[in-house]
Amino acid sequence: MRPATIQSILDELKPKCTQTDEQMVPIATAMVRLLQEHGVNDESEYSALIHLNQSIPAGTPKMDCQSIAADYVTLREGANT
Repeated sequence: MRPATIQSILDELKPKCTQTDEQMVPIATAMVRLLQEHGVNDESEYSALIHLNQSIPAGTPKMDCQSIAADYVTLREGANT
């Protein structure tokens, strides 16, 4: 069972992402791991999902959130160099 806070963000992402909740959780985990590998240690799975959600405007058609997550990680890694 997921914490309510993570589930609430996943619920907000449902109309934005083509991925399911079950696919989004490992994406968030991978985001955090990749950021940590590049010295960015201020993200958790929860904050990664929040930032991903904030990166996608409401009302847009569903999109590949794994791609958006990869872009976010790239931007954060670049800002840390």
